[in-house]
Amino acid sequence: MEIDGHVYGSYLLAEAFNSSIFFHPRPSAIGYNLSQSGSYPYSPGNPELTNLTIKYIEEFLEENPGVNVSQIPYAMVSYSASGLDPDIPVQGAYLQIPPRVSTNLSLLLSNTSLHMSRREASAYLYGLVNSSVQQNFPPLFGTYYVNVVWLNVQIIKLLMDAGIVGPASLSSGRFTS
Repeated sequence: MEIDGHVYGSYLLAEAFNSSIFFHPRPSAIGYNLSQSGSYPYSPGNPELTNLTIKYIEEFLEENPGVNVSQIPYAMVSYSASGLDPDIPVQGAYLQIPPRVSTNLSLLLSNTSLHMSRREASAYLYGLVNSSVQQNFPPLFGTYYVNVVWLNVQIIKLLMDAGIVGPASLSSGRFTS
């Protein structure tokens, strides 16, 4: 991915955007370590896998207040085979907008020339998600997803346009640690 003329990563590999102003990716068994790939060594019937899923559900609910557990797509609380899948279900992105991302983005932009109300931030974020929907597999069986890295790069560009962050913030890993 390129931001302000510099390459910082790849749209093909998920990164841990942990800040509350960003969309969060799927869980990663390898901690989004870009030098390796892999998953947990648990079979589907292993209780440890159940415990991990419960942990991921609890984390998602804590990060996104007001979301009901029945709304969460399974992919948002299960790790990918590689641990680096940058794609999340569209519904997984939608669920992160109202309770967390739009609220925190509007607060961050409140004292800038790009001021956005919470409603305006929500509209902007829904627009980003809707403009980036892709489908994997054939139409009959495929699922719709968005690239969480692309979404977050668009937020970073917005923050740069608002003068909130500069390239030094990107090099320092400010958003991914």
